[in-house]
Amino acid sequence: MPDEELWKNFISSQPSSAKFTDFAGNIRIFNVSGYLTNGYTVVAKETVDSDQGYEFSAFSYSSPHEAMSNVVSKIRTSLATRNLDPHNFPHLIAHQCVGRVAHGGVVVDGEFVAWEKFTEMMQSYEGWEFSLDFGDT
Repeated sequence: MPDEELWKNFISSQPSSAKFTDFAGNIRIFNVSGYLTNGYTVVAKETVDSDQGYEFSAFSYSSPHEAMSNVVSKIRTSLATRNLDPHNFPHLIAHQCVGRVAHGGVVVDGEFVAWEKFTEMMQSYEGWEFSLDFGDT
Protein backbone atom coordinates (compact mmCIF):
# COMPACT_ATOMS: atom_id res chain seq x y z
CA MET A 1 0.00 0.00 0.00
CA PRO A 2 1.38 3.45 -0.88
CA ASP A 3 2.54 5.82 1.84
CA GLU A 4 -0.01 8.65 2.13
CA GLU A 5 2.39 10.89 4.07
CA LEU A 6 5.08 10.43 1.40
CA TRP A 7 2.51 11.38 -1.25
CA LYS A 8 1.39 14.53 0.63
CA ASN A 9 5.02 15.64 1.08
CA PHE A 10 5.79 14.93 -2.56
CA ILE A 11 2.77 16.87 -3.90
CA SER A 12 3.41 19.86 -1.62
CA SER A 13 7.07 20.04 -2.73
CA GLN A 14 6.36 19.92 -6.50
CA PRO A 15 5.67 22.95 -8.69
CA SER A 16 2.11 23.10 -10.04
CA SER A 17 3.37 23.67 -13.58
CA ALA A 18 6.40 22.83 -15.72
CA LYS A 19 7.80 24.20 -19.00
CA PHE A 20 9.23 22.13 -21.82
CA THR A 21 10.44 22.97 -25.33
CA ASP A 22 8.94 21.10 -28.29
CA PHE A 23 10.45 20.05 -31.66
CA ALA A 24 9.83 23.54 -33.13
CA GLY A 25 11.33 25.47 -30.22
CA ASN A 26 7.94 26.41 -28.76
CA ILE A 27 7.54 26.51 -25.00
CA ARG A 28 4.80 24.16 -23.78
CA ILE A 29 3.46 24.63 -20.24
CA PHE A 30 1.98 21.68 -18.35
CA ASN A 31 -0.13 21.63 -15.21
CA VAL A 32 1.18 18.89 -12.93
CA SER A 33 -1.10 16.99 -10.56
CA GLY A 34 -1.67 13.45 -9.46
CA TYR A 35 -3.54 11.06 -7.28
CA LEU A 36 -3.02 8.16 -4.95
CA THR A 37 -4.61 4.74 -5.50
CA ASN A 38 -2.77 1.46 -5.06
CA GLY A 39 0.29 3.45 -6.12
CA TYR A 40 1.33 6.91 -7.22
CA THR A 41 0.06 8.56 -10.42
CA VAL A 42 1.47 11.82 -11.76
CA VAL A 43 -0.46 13.66 -14.51
CA ALA A 44 0.84 16.46 -16.75
CA LYS A 45 -1.68 18.24 -18.98
CA GLU A 46 -0.76 21.05 -21.33
CA THR A 47 -2.35 24.37 -20.41
CA VAL A 48 -4.42 24.98 -23.54
CA ASP A 49 -8.12 25.30 -24.16
CA SER A 50 -10.28 22.53 -25.66
CA ASP A 51 -9.12 19.02 -26.57
CA GLN A 52 -5.87 20.28 -28.07
CA GLY A 53 -2.61 19.90 -26.25
CA TYR A 54 -0.53 17.11 -24.88
CA GLU A 55 -1.50 15.00 -21.88
CA PHE A 56 0.68 12.45 -20.09
CA SER A 57 0.52 10.29 -17.00
CA ALA A 58 2.79 7.81 -15.29
CA PHE A 59 2.23 5.33 -12.49
CA SER A 60 4.53 3.73 -9.95
CA TYR A 61 3.72 1.22 -7.22
CA SER A 62 6.75 2.23 -5.19
CA SER A 63 7.54 5.94 -5.52
CA PRO A 64 5.95 9.24 -6.57
CA HIS A 65 9.44 10.34 -7.63
CA GLU A 66 9.63 7.42 -10.07
CA ALA A 67 6.20 8.35 -11.49
CA MET A 68 7.34 11.98 -11.91
CA SER A 69 10.57 10.91 -13.59
CA ASN A 70 8.62 8.69 -15.98
CA VAL A 71 6.12 11.41 -16.90
CA VAL A 72 8.96 13.88 -17.57
CA SER A 73 10.65 11.28 -19.79
CA LYS A 74 7.40 10.74 -21.72
CA ILE A 75 6.97 14.48 -22.22
CA ARG A 76 10.52 15.01 -23.47
CA THR A 77 10.39 12.04 -25.82
CA SER A 78 7.04 13.03 -27.28
CA LEU A 79 7.86 16.73 -27.66
CA ALA A 80 11.08 15.86 -29.51
CA THR A 81 9.17 14.14 -32.32
CA ARG A 82 7.03 15.71 -35.04
CA ASN A 83 4.51 13.38 -36.72
CA LEU A 84 2.49 15.71 -38.95
CA ASP A 85 3.99 17.40 -41.99
CA PRO A 86 3.26 21.11 -41.44
CA HIS A 87 3.80 21.93 -45.13
CA ASN A 88 1.77 19.08 -46.60
CA PHE A 89 -1.13 18.35 -44.25
CA PRO A 90 -2.74 15.84 -44.04
CA HIS A 91 0.42 13.79 -44.43
CA LEU A 92 2.85 12.22 -42.01
CA ILE A 93 6.55 12.97 -42.00
CA ALA A 94 7.84 9.45 -41.34
CA HIS A 95 5.04 6.91 -41.83
CA GLN A 96 4.15 6.84 -38.16
CA CYS A 97 1.67 8.64 -36.00
CA VAL A 98 1.62 8.87 -32.22
CA GLY A 99 -1.07 10.73 -30.31
CA ARG A 100 -4.14 10.27 -28.17
CA VAL A 101 -7.79 9.67 -28.93
CA ALA A 102 -10.03 12.66 -28.17
CA HIS A 103 -13.74 13.32 -28.62
CA GLY A 104 -14.33 13.70 -32.35
CA GLY A 105 -10.78 12.92 -33.45
CA VAL A 106 -7.20 12.56 -32.27
CA VAL A 107 -4.52 14.86 -30.87
CA VAL A 108 -1.21 14.57 -32.70
CA ASP A 109 1.74 16.91 -32.08
CA GLY A 110 -0.52 18.68 -29.60
CA GLU A 111 -2.99 19.57 -32.35
CA PHE A 112 -6.56 18.29 -32.66
CA VAL A 113 -7.22 16.41 -35.92
CA ALA A 114 -10.89 15.63 -36.65
CA TRP A 115 -11.73 12.05 -37.65
CA GLU A 116 -12.50 13.22 -41.21
CA LYS A 117 -8.98 14.69 -41.65
CA PHE A 118 -7.38 11.75 -39.87
CA THR A 119 -9.16 9.32 -42.22
CA GLU A 120 -8.00 11.39 -45.18
CA MET A 121 -4.45 11.18 -43.88
CA MET A 122 -4.67 7.38 -43.46
CA GLN A 123 -6.14 6.90 -46.95
CA SER A 124 -2.84 7.99 -48.46
CA TYR A 125 -1.51 4.65 -47.14
CA GLU A 126 -4.06 2.50 -48.97
CA GLY A 127 -2.65 -1.01 -49.43
CA TRP A 128 -0.10 -0.66 -46.62
CA GLU A 129 -0.20 -2.69 -43.42
CA PHE A 130 -0.42 -0.99 -40.04
CA SER A 131 -0.25 -1.70 -36.33
CA LEU A 132 -2.57 -0.08 -33.82
CA ASP A 133 -1.39 -0.08 -30.21
CA PHE A 134 -3.32 1.55 -27.36
CA GLY A 135 -1.40 2.34 -24.19
CA ASP A 136 -1.13 4.89 -21.43
CA THR A 137 -0.02 8.42 -22.21
